[in-house]
Amino acid sequence: MFETLLHIPWETKRVLPGTKADGIPEALCGLLSENPDIRKQAYWHLDNCVVVQSDLYEAAWYVIPFLLEILQASVDAGREEVYDLLYEIGNGGARPEQVIVHENGTTYPLEAACREEVIAGWPLYLADMHHERLSVKGKALELIESLPEVYGHVVKDLEAHMHSEVNDDFRLQIGDALRTMKETGR
Repeated sequence: MFETLLHIPWETKRVLPGTKADGIPEALCGLLSENPDIRKQAYWHLDNCVVVQSDLYEAAWYVIPFLLEILQASVDAGREEVYDLLYEIGNGGARPEQVIVHENGTTYPLEAACREEVIAGWPLYLADMHHERLSVKGKALELIESLPEVYGHVVKDLEAHMHSEVNDDFRLQIGDALRTMKETGR
């Protein structure tokens, strides 16, 4: 896991002024800790560095693939924190002049680039709707619901899941989310 984490020159990535991006690799690894205090500290480091009060910084885009890698792995610790970060990054904002420069030299607006990367993870979020922990399922549904771009991909699966969900309260949450998705019409 995280094979390319140290290949990124984190110290060159823009973050909240006054914070340092070189602590990002350690924070990402901290999200995997079984110790909830370490996970909390890791979460807050990332939250106060790459996305602060919905303001995105360049390093956020570089963090997303590693957050998705955590969800793709069969690790249990840190999933809720990962969902919180993905929600904040995927729904964050950036000034139009803030851009990501791809390896081929093309630029892309930071806000759109981050949202696109978060949207690309939708199959992982849908898979976590079957997670054993209700808190993980709830975070996955919250993120899916915040991404109208994926509604067309997920409605049928969510309908099927709603009928098989054993937790009555969560079944109602899925129903509410489906009504919102259908009203939006995407």
